[in-house]
Amino acid sequence: MMQPMAAGSAAFLAGAPASPQVAPSTAAQTALASLVAQTPAAPMSQVSASATFAMAVGVGAAACFANSRRRSARAGRRTQPESRVTRLAYPLGGAANLRLMLDTSDLKEWEKFLPLGFFHGITSNPVLMQRAGWPVSLETVKTLYAKAFTYPGIQEILFQTWGDDAKAMYERALEIRAIDPVRIGVKIPLTTEGMKAARMLRQDDEEAGTHTNICMTACYSAGQGFAAQGLDATYISPYLGRMNDQGMDGIKEISELYHTCGGREGRTQVLVASLRNAAQMVELARAGLDAFTFSPKVAEELVNLTRTNEAAAWFERAGKESRGEAV
Repeated sequence: MMQPMAAGSAAFLAGAPASPQVAPSTAAQTALASLVAQTPAAPMSQVSASATFAMAVGVGAAACFANSRRRSARAGRRTQPESRVTRLAYPLGGAANLRLMLDTSDLKEWEKFLPLGFFHGITSNPVLMQRAGWPVSLETVKTLYAKAFTYPGIQEILFQTWGDDAKAMYERALEIRAIDPVRIGVKIPLTTEGMKAARMLRQDDEEAGTHTNICMTACYSAGQGFAAQGLDATYISPYLGRMNDQGMDGIKEISELYHTCGGREGRTQVLVASLRNAAQMVELARAGLDAFTFSPKVAEELVNLTRTNEAAAWFERAGKESRGEAV
């Protein structure tokens, strides 16, 4: 019973564009319901994290068609450019809001994972720049920006502003945004100075009739979702791993944040960061979350499974043997 889901997942990985304008046919909904009803339960220990993640978002796709359409309509009212509401294909052809982003400024890691084509975007911050050997500067932002969009499927890149106070963060954010107001998003910490800077950016938008994609970052509490929504942030980014490090139940807190922000119907999308493994993505996907930024280590878990590689080698060997070629 996994063949239909595998076919859908292949379409998703290929980055086939989905059309939010077309509702699913009755036959498609019936097929999905049949798939869910007939799929045997299996212990989590017997199912790979990446396969379970694909199943989780696939099953959730049918339930969110109506919400996706409402979200697209709201995006239009907010005068966001069309490219900002581009959606990736879901398994079984459903349109939804899944966004996977690679969280690194290391070009070697970009070259390894971004050509695979299933990433929606890239995220960066001063720590990641420093770790990759880049100076934290506007020139580095410009260099990374120019490289990012040479990869297939990349729709946006989020850079974090920096500065000692609201005015400095705001002015830096303006410089970052000016490079490409459509495809660059600005990350701003959820501090008091950061919130002031975000409000200043929003005021600029109101006066100019534009919409800056703001990501309020360094979130540690579900309650901070109210502030992000009040600032009309595009994203809010909670740090799952760091929450757990501090003794918090990060999964529970982020699930509550998701509902605080209105779930799939909310104006502010929860972009989960500081993920330590793919299994955490699976658990959050089951709770309805659909936007994740993660390290190359987690990306490796999604794309390099020994059993999958062994199966592919088996197929290739059979093909060569059938043609009488050396194996």
